[in-house]
Amino acid sequence: MYARGQGVARDEVEAAKWFRKAAEQGDPYAQYSLGSAYANGQGVARDEGEAAKWLLKAANAGNANAQFDMGKRFEDGEGVGKSDIEAAKWFRRAAEQGHEDAKYSLNFMYVQGRGVPKDAAEAERWRPGVAENRGKGGVTSLSALVTSTTGAARDESEVIAELRDLAERGFAMAQHNLGMVYAAGDSMPKDPVEAVRWWRKAAEQDLPIAQLRMAHAYLAGFGVARDEKESIAWLRKAAENDNLEAMYQLSLDRLRQTGVAGATEEALKWLRKAADRNYADAQFDLGNLYVTGTLVPKDEAEGTRLIRKAADQGLARARRAQDSAKGNISEKPPASGSPRGELTRSVERAKPDAQTSDCRPPGTFFGKPKSMDVVRDISQGDAVAQYQVGLAYLIGTRVVAKDDIEAVKCFRAAAAKGLPAAQSKLGFMYWKGFGTGQSDAEALQWFRKAAEHGVAEAEFFLGYMHYLGRGVEKSDAEAVRLYRIAADKGEARAQHNLGALYYSGYGVEKSHAAAAAWFRKAADNGMSVAQFQLAQMYLAGIGVPKDEGEGVKWLGKAAERGDAKAQEMLRQRTGK
Repeated sequence: MYARGQGVARDEVEAAKWFRKAAEQGDPYAQYSLGSAYANGQGVARDEGEAAKWLLKAANAGNANAQFDMGKRFEDGEGVGKSDIEAAKWFRRAAEQGHEDAKYSLNFMYVQGRGVPKDAAEAERWRPGVAENRGKGGVTSLSALVTSTTGAARDESEVIAELRDLAERGFAMAQHNLGMVYAAGDSMPKDPVEAVRWWRKAAEQDLPIAQLRMAHAYLAGFGVARDEKESIAWLRKAAENDNLEAMYQLSLDRLRQTGVAGATEEALKWLRKAADRNYADAQFDLGNLYVTGTLVPKDEAEGTRLIRKAADQGLARARRAQDSAKGNISEKPPASGSPRGELTRSVERAKPDAQTSDCRPPGTFFGKPKSMDVVRDISQGDAVAQYQVGLAYLIGTRVVAKDDIEAVKCFRAAAAKGLPAAQSKLGFMYWKGFGTGQSDAEALQWFRKAAEHGVAEAEFFLGYMHYLGRGVEKSDAEAVRLYRIAADKGEARAQHNLGALYYSGYGVEKSHAAAAAWFRKAADNGMSVAQFQLAQMYLAGIGVPKDEGEGVKWLGKAAERGDAKAQEMLRQRTGK
């Protein structure tokens, strides 16, 4: 009753206390409830080991939900050693009690031959037909039967027909999986638009994995027009719905938003959430932040602990970090890396040495229009082609998987040939630590080379380095000088930061009018934080005549671009 707030105020701490009293006396339901509390951090500190301990007690006592949860834990290696054999054992015990999700999981394991011999007849025995739960619950095995790599025993057309029937009846996971069939193009002609249509249906039912697919689709322009704002909106929905990969990817996106108010705080929030839930990439990146003292107070013990946890899960880069230092973690801030893969997060692709400069065309280029021209140009050392492929690796496209390490190789090759744009991008990679070790000195070197050729991005970052005093002596005046050069070329971040310096009087004579003028330039260039600040100046009459209409107009523009503060202020003023 405390857990549900029935008859008393909801109190997870009090609930956990009473669950513990009953659990210690051997009550299986209480043991399951206490294990779930530890798994989710409800009323007690999140602790995967304690969660597994109590769930195992409940499972041994015959609780079907606990048996299914133990199966998932052994399958994923959460709080226990990873073991497909143990996973299948617990799925079978739960399935024999009629647990629908356990039936799906056991069916899936017989199809794939994981933990049990591959057996089409046994797989069919445990296939529960259309008993899948709506919404978030349930995992259909049907998606496992539509690819040639899983040992499918049934006719693909029959499987797809059954999957479509489930999808049209509104089952969210089936809708997601039907979208995956259209996206893969293995069992029917590839159709990105149809894939997104089914993913959207599942996402609108609050299925986190489908929301993550929508984020990826909008980012890559797969089946929809490319729209970063819409991509982030779906990524945030998936993260808020407890999808660990979405939490991690959202943290990386926010870390990239240099100069955006609140971005760093939001990045750290999601990174910590994912790390707390045992997501290895997040543990590794957060550990490096603590080791280097980047964005958080330096704490080498905590950093080492987190990186060790990531290494214990088999994350290759965490293991390399430990091996290279013989137990001492190298000072390297977070790198974005590549997404962990569409079907599993359990295998980390070993990355090549980022210090080499052998730019290579992505394998997915082959068979695409003009692909051979790209291959030829790269093989002949064409700097522009190398830079363009580097950009494709950096942002990820519908034919090129995002890969920061490969991006660094291509930028390095083009930068070595003197291409200013590539020099600036290589400086950016070193500045952020994307695909390579973070180095202010290397970033400074490459930004300076690019700035000598008038690259506005490089001039902005040089100004930012002087403002922060990172890699160079801190100088607000030098920051102003460099910001102005970049701002005059239309660099929105420089325009915004120059406005901020005029507003505060750092490095320049304080002038709210000049601040408003620079904020407007950045706002006109679509920078939401500048639009919000300009709105506040109009609403308060600071640096510009007080104008409610103009202020609300700029609030609206910022709100449309996803600025949370602008959205809240707009609701307060307009009720919309």
